[in-house]
Amino acid sequence: PGNDAAGWLESAWALIQHKRVDGMGLRRPLDSSLRSMFLLFGQNLQDGITITAFCSALACVLAVVQVQKTFGWLIAAIFFLSTAVMIKPHVPLVMSELHGFAFGCLAFSCLWMSATNKNLILYWGIGLAFMSIGLEVRPGPMFILLGVLIYGLSASRYSSYSRFTFVIVGLLAAGLGFFGSNLLTFYWSDSIGLSHPQFAYTFYGMVRGGLGW
Repeated sequence: PGNDAAGWLESAWALIQHKRVDGMGLRRPLDSSLRSMFLLFGQNLQDGITITAFCSALACVLAVVQVQKTFGWLIAAIFFLSTAVMIKPHVPLVMSELHGFAFGCLAFSCLWMSATNKNLILYWGIGLAFMSIGLEVRPGPMFILLGVLIYGLSASRYSSYSRFTFVIVGLLAAGLGFFGSNLLTFYWSDSIGLSHPQFAYTFYGMVRGGLGW
């Protein structure tokens, strides 16, 4: 692995050997933790990647099953092929996309069940938590969390739970990923560690008109 991938791998090994997250690992501490766990299970890079790919495939199958229950096998097959084509280039790489994909599939499965089952608040809360963790592992459009929160509040009228309960569950679930990331940063980095430090200068560059890194 080279460039960013080398940094992610070095951070995972550093976490295993020295119980410390620094350098590239501080950008996505949850990703470093997951990668170190898979490396421990696999004992080497190749087996670690294989285990990661297998877990991501299981998460994808769960999403496909939910689609099949609603739309049938044809749409489920199209959904599976679309996701397979999208994620295939990232499977052999030591990057964060595969971890984000797995948590995204888990979030999709739970949110789909919340829309099609009576136990709305349970699946909605779990799906929101998976989405929060996935966006911490592989940062993306964070505003989608707000969209899912609004969906839950609007759908609360079909539930026996109050809207206030949905607000509390939603805020706790949405904050799970951020809390976990900052907790890992606090315990496994020095006192000046900060998760996602690259966001500051990226946002500054965007505000200044896209002047680069």
